[in-house]
Amino acid sequence: MKIFTVKVHGAVFTLFVCMSALLSTGISGQELSEQALARWLDRFPKADVNGDGLLTNEELAAFRARQIPLPSSQQTQQARDEKVRIRAKIPFPTHGNVSYGRDDRHRMDLWIPELTKEEERARRGKGLPLVLFFHGGGFVAGDKTVFNPTPFLKEKIACVSINYRFVNGTTVQSPAPMQDAALAVQVLRLNAKKYGIDPDQFIAMGNSAGGVIALWLAYHSDLRQQQHGGTRAMSTRMQGAVAAITPTNLMPDWIRKNVGGDKMHPSFQKLFGAEMPSPIPLALGQRINQINPWHHLTQDDPPTYLLYFGDPEASVPVPKSASPERVVHHHQFGVALKERLDSLGIQAELEITAERRDATSGLVGFVVDTFEKARFERQKP
Repeated sequence: MKIFTVKVHGAVFTLFVCMSALLSTGISGQELSEQALARWLDRFPKADVNGDGLLTNEELAAFRARQIPLPSSQQTQQARDEKVRIRAKIPFPTHGNVSYGRDDRHRMDLWIPELTKEEERARRGKGLPLVLFFHGGGFVAGDKTVFNPTPFLKEKIACVSINYRFVNGTTVQSPAPMQDAALAVQVLRLNAKKYGIDPDQFIAMGNSAGGVIALWLAYHSDLRQQQHGGTRAMSTRMQGAVAAITPTNLMPDWIRKNVGGDKMHPSFQKLFGAEMPSPIPLALGQRINQINPWHHLTQDDPPTYLLYFGDPEASVPVPKSASPERVVHHHQFGVALKERLDSLGIQAELEITAERRDATSGLVGFVVDTFEKARFERQKP
């Protein structure tokens, strides 16, 4: 019995700026071959962010995004963000470039949908559900401006797109991006009334590295520290999770055995400041599991939606010669997580589609349904 469904939709909508922005890969939503990436590297060596001599689709997408003409350095960050959004036809946030911490990367954009008077009366003063988006980029690149909230705003769902610190293998390593994400969640909950959002209706969403963050938030135990009060007393738990082309298990030994390939993605070294030998030493494995969504999964975790691209019938593991880029976005991560979620009795949907440019209505439908079910459960006596 198949544990996944394959949906190729004729009628689709643009969920993110484009699929290349959603996936942080390639050009026009297509993942480039190693040969094509090598040609780009010859032309633009500065696109190789980590300097390892290997250009990934994520690095290329980030490099191209940086080439968009922006106002001078004297302009504010918000002005530069608006320049990007005008070009991509993304609505301006209701609250732009909001700070949630001390680092320059601790910024987020928040959209609150407009409500009619009838809709406001129907809500009876209750806040709006919130989708929290975390961008991809291998934890070394990317930006909050790639997210287009339009499909959710039409459903009267508030949205926030969140930046987080990039890792560099030395001064910033794991679990910094996850800590940032948790802090952003707590700040949003603390200010729920100010923004008109429901603190009990949060769904985390992300692609690639951002998907790892979204799943980590959904599966990690609550990080609230009630004894401190204020921000740290807020819950970090989610009511649902959405992840696209996401490596759901970060343990290199598991990846080599179940997905394939041999060389790990360069971001692993940046995350943990170490090479990824086989087998993984115990101490390094413990560090990896700190941010490994698979490691934190338990029966009380929320519904999950997984989206991947490719042929669901393709054989695994892939050859040892497979590129790290191909391996880390492989749909086998989704298949394996779906099996585990099913075994724990957790609602899970896995979509594998051949159309890379399509962000299907199933994803938005999952979000809407999950919020509705959570609201219904809360209303039970």
